[in-house]
Amino acid sequence: MLDFAIENGEIGLYKDALFSPVEIRDADTLALKANEFFGCFEIEVGSSDGRFYLSCDDETYRFEDDGDGGISFTELSGDIRELQDVYTYNGYTYFYDENTIWISTSNDVPALCGNGIVEGDEVCDGGQIDCEELDSNYVSGTATCNATCDGYNTNNCSDDGW
Repeated sequence: MLDFAIENGEIGLYKDALFSPVEIRDADTLALKANEFFGCFEIEVGSSDGRFYLSCDDETYRFEDDGDGGISFTELSGDIRELQDVYTYNGYTYFYDENTIWISTSNDVPALCGNGIVEGDEVCDGGQIDCEELDSNYVSGTATCNATCDGYNTNNCSDDGW
């Protein structure tokens, strides 16, 4: 038995066997991008809002490529129980368990600056924006997200000089 989800051009998958690898593969080529062995008896893989989730027995984890061919796991605490399909809306995660829809009131997954996803209190997470979008006093330039994701570096922004 294999369970998988597709998100942002990637496939997150897990084979339903004890100590099988969790894998992330390219959706177009199926090439392996990252893997890590993980032991579960009962599993479910889901995706939502650009992220992969793994329900392993009675625990739920968010997982992602660690950039070195492995996978990092963040355990989700609170009222998230056995993951089935998950959906996000207004910053909350919705899922079903035992024929009931649940909303997670425990959105305490820490923001991870640099993963390209705006989470928690982050203003940005990588990328750039036209300076005029940040402040109408700027007339040109491009602002880049700073290293702590709490704002933009406006050194390249120009005002009219007055």
